[in-house]
Amino acid sequence: MLARLSTASGMLRELTTDVTGEQAAKPPAPGEWSIADVVRHLVEGDRDTFLPRLRRMVAETRPVFDTAAPAAGDASDLATLVAAFASAREQVMKILRGLDAAGWLREGVSPSRGALTVEAYTRSTDEHDTEHLKQIQDVRARLGLRPKRCEARAALLPADLVAALAAAAGRRRRRGASTR
Repeated sequence: MLARLSTASGMLRELTTDVTGEQAAKPPAPGEWSIADVVRHLVEGDRDTFLPRLRRMVAETRPVFDTAAPAAGDASDLATLVAAFASAREQVMKILRGLDAAGWLREGVSPSRGALTVEAYTRSTDEHDTEHLKQIQDVRARLGLRPKRCEARAALLPADLVAALAAAAGRRRRRGASTR
């Protein structure tokens, strides 16, 4: 779980590096989220909710969290949002990596989900990441953007896996032949 959480910011950067400002702002259909909307949601989830709550869970005994007031929405450009997510996630990872067994069992009380341990909250954040990385993958496809290998932790189809392994083997053979 920690490995997946720590790779989410790199995956997000990879999924958005070739997206123009116009593409980032364009929802795939009326009423659906654009790539920028999804990234903004991820930033607000980590920076404004998970990180402050995690800090309280580690420092206080069973804190009770207030209902988060809807934010006005960060109007930053896509690259700034991706960097903000990476910064917040780095801080989250520093805290999580420093926890002992008892730290993972510390609790906080969410207004919508009740009592949660650090482990349960972290697990739901991991699932949340995957859900929204897949959402970005889907928006990319609907906008006609080239697929990325890292997309949404999605397993390759068997035929794609066989093709990728065959291509890698061919590259390795060519490198081996060129060093002889």
